[in-house]
Parts: sequence; structure tokens; C-alpha cells
Amino acid sequence: MLSGKTDWLGKWYEVAAERGVNDKITFWEIDLVSKSKRQFYYSHAKWDGAGGLIDILEKNGFGRLKLPHGRDTSKPSLLSRLTIIRRALQNMKSPKVQWKYRSPDLDLENSAQPHYISFDREETASIADYCKKQKLSQNAFLIEMLNQTVIKSLVANPDDYDGSWLFPVNMRGPVWKENPLSNHSSGIYLRCDQNTSASLLHRQMKTCLSNKTHWGIWWLGHIGRIVGVRGMRALSLNSSKKSFYFGTFSNMGVWPGHEQGPVLASHLDENKVWLVATPGSVNYPVGIVALTWFGKLTMSLKIHRSICPDQKFAEHLKDQWRSKILQTIRQDQETKVLA
Repeated sequence: MLSGKTDWLGKWYEVAAERGVNDKITFWEIDLVSKSKRQFYYSHAKWDGAGGLIDILEKNGFGRLKLPHGRDTSKPSLLSRLTIIRRALQNMKSPKVQWKYRSPDLDLENSAQPHYISFDREETASIADYCKKQKLSQNAFLIEMLNQTVIKSLVANPDDYDGSWLFPVNMRGPVWKENPLSNHSSGIYLRCDQNTSASLLHRQMKTCLSNKTHWGIWWLGHIGRIVGVRGMRALSLNSSKKSFYFGTFSNMGVWPGHEQGPVLASHLDENKVWLVATPGSVNYPVGIVALTWFGKLTMSLKIHRSICPDQKFAEHLKDQWRSKILQTIRQDQETKVLA
């Protein structure tokens, strides 16, 4: 179990912020009827999404809440560490994404606001049912729909593109830091091109997680313990010039989960949902965070202005993504009725 006062994962956001890169996570409480919202900003250098949301909810009267745990229950053996790290380094490799529009003068522009999608309980249940029948993870299905709408509209050649998504993995459980609200996320990279199906994405996820690739990326993320902050600055700057991905797709799971249920349930407001959005950067320009709040799936979509200066177009892409998800499910339901 890693411990200590220093959040080495948070230091990556800190050293990037020194160069002007945005490090703020956005949290919204949205009233779906009035469209009003309360907005909070937390530095990713000190918090991850789950930690920040727990802190906000507790400060807003939800009581003392428990943090969600990841699926792992133990760490890999020391003997397997070198093999896993090599596997992680290979997983992180990705071709540079060729975007249709690219404006370097907007690389440090941080004015892009998150757009959001919300599904009602019936729609959320239909998504879950579809994925269960297709034997897919919900995340794989949502990323496939995302590639077919948002990514295809942003890349230079929609019929021939290649890149990777960072898919964060919650490490709480086998790992606890001194500050439990600090950064506890590792991740895996999911390679996609124009032919990547949800089933292939699902297999990639299963393979990476079973191979413990996320542990290799976790250990690499803590290299600051060896090279210090000065070394991290050099590594971060070098990566910012060479590593370019589609972005980040994160799913924070079901809230309330079994950890929070009785406490959060007493604060149910049918009209309100919570939303989380990533900071975003030129290296990870498309950011998505999914969260199911009291049975309603909500997702943020934030597109960096360096590849999408027209944020009205970003909102249009968000609507396309939502429509594609529901259209795919309706077509499947209609096919089964006709059969």
C-alpha cells in the first residue's frame, strides 16, 4: 500500500499548471427543469473526481460519506512488477491524432465550458439492458457511440483515423493515501480507429485490467518519488510535445453506490443531478465524465478550443452523441419486436 503526504499524481497537474495548463475539475449541480446550476472548481493537483465530489456533497449537507472502491483487492507481486511496467509503457503508445482543425495559439485557452447529456431513468435502464444483452460493458458502448459521432466530426479523415482514449481506473481499496480525497486514479489506454467496435473495446478493457496494466501506469505515475519534482517537470514538458490522444473517458459509477446509499437517498431531488468535467488539455482535448445519479445517467462533454474553437459546434456534437445512443437502442428493440 502506497502512503505518505505527497500526492505524486497530483504533482503532474501542478507542474503542467506552471506552464499555464488548466488543472481545474468542474462540478455542477444542475436543475434539469429550470436549467439553473451551481458550479464548483477544484484543483486536480489536490483532488480527483470522486474525492472532490465527496467533499462538495459533505459541505452541502449530505453528511459523512464513504469513498467508492475500485475492483482490485490486492497489489500484484513484486516479481511481476517489471513485466507489468513494460506492458504499461507499450499500452501508452499511440499515434498522434490528426484533427480537422488545429490552432496552436489556443493551446493554453481554458474558456471551454462542459456540455452535458442527461438521460431519464427509463432511458438509463434501456442503455443498461442493451449492454447486458449484447454482453458489453456500458463504457465500451458509450465510447463506440462517441467515436462514431464526436470523434468522426473532429478528425481530419473520418474514414481513416487512429488514436487512444485514456480510461481512468479507481485504485482505492488496495491503495489508500494519507489524504483519501487526493488522486487515487490510474488508467489504461484504449486504442481506436474507424473500425473499432464496442465488442473490441470491451475485450481491450478486459485484457488490460486482467494483465494489471493499470498497476504499471500507477507505478509510472509515481516516478516522482525517484526523480523528484524537477525530473517530473522535464518529463511532463517532453510528454506535452510528443503524446497526443483523443482524450479521457471516465466513468465515476453509480451514486449513491452501496457505500453512500442511506445517506444520499435522504437528499433526493428528482429535478437535480450532479455532473463532473475534466480540466482538458491539448494532449487530451476531448473529456467525458459519466456518472449515474439516483438512476439517471449524466455525462459531460468538454472539447478543448484548440481543436474546436466554436463551442456551439461542441454542443451540436453532444446532441448527436445522445441521439446516436438512443437511436441504436431503439433500432435494436424494433428489430427484436419484428423478429
